[in-house]
Amino acid sequence: TILTTGYVASSEAIDAVFKACYSTMTSMVHVGGKLDPCWVTPTFTRFENQTDDQLRELYNQARFVSGMRREPSYEMPIIEGYACGAQPICFKHAATERYFKDFAIFVPNKDVETLTQELMEIFRRPIEVQPKTEILERFYWRNIMDKVWSKVTECAKK
Repeated sequence: TILTTGYVASSEAIDAVFKACYSTMTSMVHVGGKLDPCWVTPTFTRFENQTDDQLRELYNQARFVSGMRREPSYEMPIIEGYACGAQPICFKHAATERYFKDFAIFVPNKDVETLTQELMEIFRRPIEVQPKTEILERFYWRNIMDKVWSKVTECAKK
């Protein structure tokens, strides 16, 4: 159902994702560190040290990808998952809204129990993601780095 990443279940809302999956008898895949040892299959499966091809396969199998971080951040799994057809879910922060407003689902940054209920509702929705070229192009490395170097050059001239 959903792919999560990270190392701290509480700050990355992985705990709420697990509870939502467990309650709805859906599955989650986690790529990253060991979390709660009570989290077991079939609800929870963990991978670590995946190759790019293995990670792509995991994204391709997910309906959703978590980009939920309690502190605002720029999460690559949002873009990677979207490119592979998974629907990103993010907390509503200024940074996430700026970059992902036209293709992510935003949820309120609430306590675990409230977020679990919200995620359970989202998981019940039918979802089909067809990544849009114009969105993917926005995140191409060259496009991003051209802007970065342009700003660096501009600052260096001052």
